[in-house]
Amino acid sequence: MTNLRLSNIRKAFGQTLVVEDVTIEVPSGSLFFLLGSSGCGKTTILRMIAGFLQPTAGRVFFDDRDVTGLPAEKRNTGMVFQNYALWPHMTVSQNIGFGLDVRGMPSTEKKKRIGESLELVRMSQYADRLPNQLSGGQQQRVALARAIAFRPDLLLLDEPLSNLDAKLRLEMRSEIRRISHELRITMIYVTHDQHEALSLADQIAVMTAGKIEQIGSPRDVYQRPRTRFVAEFIGDTNFLSGDIQEARNASGFAQVTTPIAKMSAFVGATKKIGDRVTLSIRPEAITIDEANAATHSQSNAVIILGKCIESTYLGTYAQHTVEVNGQRIKVFEINPHSTSFVGKQVRLTIAADQVVGVEE
Repeated sequence: MTNLRLSNIRKAFGQTLVVEDVTIEVPSGSLFFLLGSSGCGKTTILRMIAGFLQPTAGRVFFDDRDVTGLPAEKRNTGMVFQNYALWPHMTVSQNIGFGLDVRGMPSTEKKKRIGESLELVRMSQYADRLPNQLSGGQQQRVALARAIAFRPDLLLLDEPLSNLDAKLRLEMRSEIRRISHELRITMIYVTHDQHEALSLADQIAVMTAGKIEQIGSPRDVYQRPRTRFVAEFIGDTNFLSGDIQEARNASGFAQVTTPIAKMSAFVGATKKIGDRVTLSIRPEAITIDEANAATHSQSNAVIILGKCIESTYLGTYAQHTVEVNGQRIKVFEINPHSTSFVGKQVRLTIAADQVVGVEE
């Protein structure tokens, strides 16, 4: 297993800077995601790791080995492309064996590796088929098998599921996670799909405009976003501006006055009394009831009264818009049992640990 370290990587094409001072450390055997919208620099970083592009500045390390100037063919990385990149005139086995032939692997060992790779991606019965005889999901499995057949130090995946339909994407997510666990190979995965990253990653680097906004576990970046960009890119949220009224405690929580209520919020280690802060509250973290419903007290929670002005039933959840003191609050009611709240006075309950201060 190999760990990856990028140290102050920059990449410019002429006067255009596309990656700016990116530093990342990926532990060996982990599944690490570069997550961001198109044009944020994530694929450029992947190509610098592979050796297809040279950084303008900075260093690339595999373990303690500096590979910055090493050509792609000397790095022992496997690549899975968005468009599969299978040879149409070759069978599945021949496609997988192509890279092994290039490396001069003896035929006996090559046959063994092809068989092991096909078994790992559950495609053994399709060994003699041509790519055009396979579904999109099956072609993606073949591309994955080809990339792991020569046992690379790093496996690089460039939006590998973006060409698949929703059902196949879910199926392949499970397969990639299973293969990651079985091989314990370090994987770097590029995507713009937040759900893909949240469901698969050990660690996520959220990117925008060539920079990293935050690195953390899926739970960290979702529940404790550091910036407004991360909070709204990684999922739905409500933003409220407020002023810190009391000193934060040892856990990083403080009392914040907002247009809808005074509430406890996680503001981190640097904020102080009088500071202006932007709060993020996830819609599913808010409980909604009719205003006169029986109450169930929650420790350190804030209760807010408002009027529901819109409700949309979506099966597994209902989406409500509640107006409180001129502010519109989005609420997701999970597994909704009630009829529409529209036009009714409602009570919103927000737990303190669900309110997070973010940087603008």
